[in-house]
Amino acid sequence: MNPPPGQPPNLPPIQPPPPYPSYPYQPYSGGYYGSAAATPAPKPARWQDRPVEVVLPDNVVFHCYREDILFHFPATRQDPFGRRLYPTTYLARPNNSPVAHAGLRLIFRLFEQWRLRGTPVRLFDRVADLLDRSADLRRAYYDACRAFIGVCAALDKEWGLGCSDELLRQVDEFVLVLMQGYDPAYNSPAVLVGLINAYSQVFQPSTPRHVQTVRAVWRALPLYARSATAADLWGRTAAAPKTSSRSAFMRILRDMSLMV
Repeated sequence: MNPPPGQPPNLPPIQPPPPYPSYPYQPYSGGYYGSAAATPAPKPARWQDRPVEVVLPDNVVFHCYREDILFHFPATRQDPFGRRLYPTTYLARPNNSPVAHAGLRLIFRLFEQWRLRGTPVRLFDRVADLLDRSADLRRAYYDACRAFIGVCAALDKEWGLGCSDELLRQVDEFVLVLMQGYDPAYNSPAVLVGLINAYSQVFQPSTPRHVQTVRAVWRALPLYARSATAADLWGRTAAAPKTSSRSAFMRILRDMSLMV
């Protein structure tokens, strides 16, 4: 039956669609949508969560956590970096040397192993083991001192990356090991001068533990080497009077009446 003129046709009412099955939401990654065989596709990590490529001068690259870098090396917080970090850009000219580059290699290799294997970062475990096991004690002691000086140059408070208290504690412990292991029959007093000068670069007078370490280090220094060490420290302080860490180191020695 046709409707009257001007009226819409009589159509049957539209039925609602049948209810769809309530599949749990799963991103499509192969197989049938909603099936048990479908697995969520891996989500790309945010750029903040990806490892940072630490590039050294010899084109060696280590991959480390961004959080570890920002926590342990305060200088990196002042100069933001992206996916790549060039740590030598944080080293001032006096510290930008092959010895410091070797220290950077040692440090960031350990942080990469921490990221990959969960191995705790112990800066001087390897060289300490060489001191205990090496048949050539003179060579082992030289390598240990060189590693210590390189690490301190890299972690310099003002001319380097800076250093967290956790790493400074390891520096405090190992400098005493080196001072106690010094043998004048195999090494010259210049080695002791280099060790104490390196330690003065990372010294922080605000921590009582460091002050106690300074006292122990100076007392372990032989009497015949103290004058040469004091002259070297005074000369370096006069050449760079704005270096607060070395100046504080000298002031602590003078205040404790260890050096006149």
